[in-house]
Amino acid sequence: MGFFNKMFAKKKAEVKTMSVNSENRDKMEAMIGGALLVAYADGNCDDDEMLSIDAQIKADPTLASFGSEIADNMSKFNDMLTSNFLMGKIKVLREIADCTNDKEAAEEILVFIIGVAAADGEVDTKELEMLKLIAEKLNLRITDYYTE
Repeated sequence: MGFFNKMFAKKKAEVKTMSVNSENRDKMEAMIGGALLVAYADGNCDDDEMLSIDAQIKADPTLASFGSEIADNMSKFNDMLTSNFLMGKIKVLREIADCTNDKEAAEEILVFIIGVAAADGEVDTKELEMLKLIAEKLNLRITDYYTE
């Protein structure tokens, strides 16, 4: 019986890890997609915004486990937003909406994205409009996290 108990415990731990990774994957995709969405809100993605995304990814331990998946998602969302901004926006907002049931993750996603919008020292009108939309999708109020 000891062998089966060990095997069952190992499988149970694997399932739990997969569940956490799935939740974190939704968060990661919302962060990356949302960051690029707000970066492109004014028509182009500046170097300051890309550097902010990179720095915040490196600083977030929940994102570290995704490795090359982050670059793949950056590329995927970048391609979506540059080839057809409106279609990309819809898809990114869907990714963001996947995280509405976890308030802690929603707050982290919004603050991550605000950091990108403010990377060049100011948040312009189009970026602020996008931040408001993202906050709404996350069932949050932008004014609780950012004031002009």
